[in-house]
Amino acid sequence: MGFDFPFGSQVVELAFQQVSDEFPFSDLVPIEIGETYLRVIALWRDNQALGGKAPTVEVRSGQGGLTPLTVTPLGEGTTAVPVIGTDGVVAAQGTCVRGNNDVYLVHLFAIAETNGPWQLRLTNNDPQTLHFVAISSTDPDQTLQPWMVWGATPGNFTAAGDPNELHVFLPGLFTTHAVTVRNLGTAPLVFDEKAGESIGGPDSPAVMAALPARTDPDHHPLLDTHGVDQIVFGVHHNGADADTTVTHTVQANDGRHQAQLTILVKRTNYPPPSPGAPCNIDHCPGYVPPPPYEPALGAPTTGPCGQTGCGHGEGFHGLGPACRLDDGCPGYRSANGGTSGAEDDVCVQPGCGHTWGESHKIHHQPPPDTHCRRDDGCPAFSGGSGPHAICRRDICGHPFTDHTELPT
Repeated sequence: MGFDFPFGSQVVELAFQQVSDEFPFSDLVPIEIGETYLRVIALWRDNQALGGKAPTVEVRSGQGGLTPLTVTPLGEGTTAVPVIGTDGVVAAQGTCVRGNNDVYLVHLFAIAETNGPWQLRLTNNDPQTLHFVAISSTDPDQTLQPWMVWGATPGNFTAAGDPNELHVFLPGLFTTHAVTVRNLGTAPLVFDEKAGESIGGPDSPAVMAALPARTDPDHHPLLDTHGVDQIVFGVHHNGADADTTVTHTVQANDGRHQAQLTILVKRTNYPPPSPGAPCNIDHCPGYVPPPPYEPALGAPTTGPCGQTGCGHGEGFHGLGPACRLDDGCPGYRSANGGTSGAEDDVCVQPGCGHTWGESHKIHHQPPPDTHCRRDDGCPAFSGGSGPHAICRRDICGHPFTDHTELPT
């Protein structure tokens, strides 16, 4: 078994009351099979069936005359019409059922031994111009077929898509390219693709960024009959380490009309990130890691800072506690760039040299209401934090350790 497109690679366009040519759709049907089918869809607008007047569907067997079939709505009883073939002999009985979405199923059965070759002719009875596609088979299920048009034009029912849309160019990380896809067939066009996943290989930088929103029960994107939508290509968030050419065949349930793509992704040039913390041992405005820049490609941020005149590692950017001995140290740094240390670790900031233990540990602010124990008239300590901080009152000048809480 198999199926055929009686109109070949064309879509038949018929204006109001226009009659089509006759199209062969089957040769002699073997008597042991005894029946054959033809499914016809009437296309009107993108993503919309007309639901207007049914066309006249005529079939011919051999040298017999054209026989119009009676079109009946889905769910109602069919009316079989004898199809007269060569020499006036009944070649078959024929019915035509109008299904959903302007899809018509022709059934020829009780076929005589002398039948065919078979011809089809259509007449458009609706004031709107319609476009027709037909699929024939001796198996009714085989007449349910999608027809993918890659690179279609919205509002245009031409069966040939734009060949330029088989070549996709993505010059930058945030570049996208949209391709219009149409389904001319009698069944949904289902894609075995996932948005955001690499195509053309697991390490490919190319992805299908967006697919049709409608899905089948297994969550596969699809275009229903009459359907038109876009598939959008983009660059994986990891970017491309070099100019890369990707080849990919679109995975769909249409084996007759495939799209074999060539996708060129240019090397991704990442901009530097926003500067991080400034370097604590020079005038660097903020740490910038060397290319390829974290986190875009997963590079570590421990390399030398890329700021002009810096070159220090990331560990030297950002400050620990300031020195409590009022030496102007902006923040503790150990020799290995740490922001804290052991008791005897010396701060390497220029002009400091005090140890972590004696000068840089974080202490709570002293109580605000303390007075000097040296009876200098200082009513309360006023100064920095830590026991070595000096009281700033003019009449005092003694360290915090000489102060205690005011007596109650």
